[in-house]
Amino acid sequence: MKRLLTLSILCLLGTGFGFTDAAAKDKQVTISYNVQRIRINGSNQIAVWIENDSAKLIRTLYASKFTAEGGFRKRPLSLNEWTRKADFENAKPKEVDAISGATQKAGPVTLTWDGKDKNGKAVAKGKYIICMQGNIQDARMMFAKSEITVGGNKQEVKATITFQPEDAAKEFGAVFDSVVVKYE
Repeated sequence: MKRLLTLSILCLLGTGFGFTDAAAKDKQVTISYNVQRIRINGSNQIAVWIENDSAKLIRTLYASKFTAEGGFRKRPLSLNEWTRKADFENAKPKEVDAISGATQKAGPVTLTWDGKDKNGKAVAKGKYIICMQGNIQDARMMFAKSEITVGGNKQEVKATITFQPEDAAKEFGAVFDSVVVKYE
């Protein structure tokens, strides 16, 4: 009985903190980027989230407060890809509070993912996609994506940034740039 209890406690400890792979337990993912403020309505909204290799949302790390607290109802284009994936129309207030924040100030920003899903459970080792969406102005949007493998060696990956439409940043610039994802 004592042996079974000890084994049960060790199993709980091994899966309760970060990634489920023992080698990855003390590692984390950091997402660093530079924010540029755009001084027009319908801009400066940013969301950062993690997806698995099947494009299923695992966890949101940050979303601008306006959109997360229901601004997407007033402006349906505000972080529309993130709101669709996150199903934020049905989010509980506690979930909104956990990920939302004031519009980020211009300058460098670093977010950290501890390897847990939105329910606080450690994720399995494997490939994950770090996603970002930013509203430049209304329908002018930008996206960043970066694939990283957790549970293995240290990695540093520069995210691919795309614009919708392609010339979205031409008039007002980009909301963010220089997105770097590290697993260490």
